[in-house]
Amino acid sequence: MLRPLRELAASWRQAGLLQRGSRRAGGAEGAVSEEAAGETARLLLYCGSGWRSSLAWLVARLLGHPSASSFDGGLLEWAAAALDAH
Repeated sequence: MLRPLRELAASWRQAGLLQRGSRRAGGAEGAVSEEAAGETARLLLYCGSGWRSSLAWLVARLLGHPSASSFDGGLLEWAAAALDAH
């Protein structure tokens, strides 16, 4: 079960990824911090299969992170492709 967006925003704020500011989807307060929104900053999310990272991607986008991306297929697909190449 996915936690409410407000709780996720509080966790991201505590980690320094968000700052207090404008309201985002779901009533979550906090815009992306200047460091996280910088032109060179990119948030790449991954997990074993890709489904958990896709949820984290959705949360990042709802919280206003413009450069969030998820590694589709996860590390399992990446490892299988690497084995097939050899």
